[in-house]
Amino acid sequence: MTINNKATILLLHGSKDPSWMEPFLTLKAQVMARNPHVRIASACLQFGSPTLDEAIRTLFAEGIRKFVVIPVFISTRGHVAKDVPALVEKSKKMFPGIDIITSQAIGEFPAVQQAIVDGIAAIASEQDL
Repeated sequence: MTINNKATILLLHGSKDPSWMEPFLTLKAQVMARNPHVRIASACLQFGSPTLDEAIRTLFAEGIRKFVVIPVFISTRGHVAKDVPALVEKSKKMFPGIDIITSQAIGEFPAVQQAIVDGIAAIASEQDL
């Protein structure tokens, strides 16, 4: 049941290998567990399903009209700078009246950057590598 008409979509790169999605599905489940009142969906930029359009179509059918797209990428450059805005514009044309906000890439949030640094530093300091 949707509490409001807003959804958060985790936008992933995608892969031809179906097992590639497993850690992201776990991530999505953990986000949903911490935010049970928020509708969380996932979509793939390429090589996976659902696409952003497919995810929005499903959510639109549920009555959702506001979307926050979070690119689960390290950087806002590349795909996020070039491809994501085009996909968002395409979705806006397909579903008139929807509102879509795209956040910066998750990897550019300071807390995420710090977690990555901590993880790399921990691995780098391992003596048994």
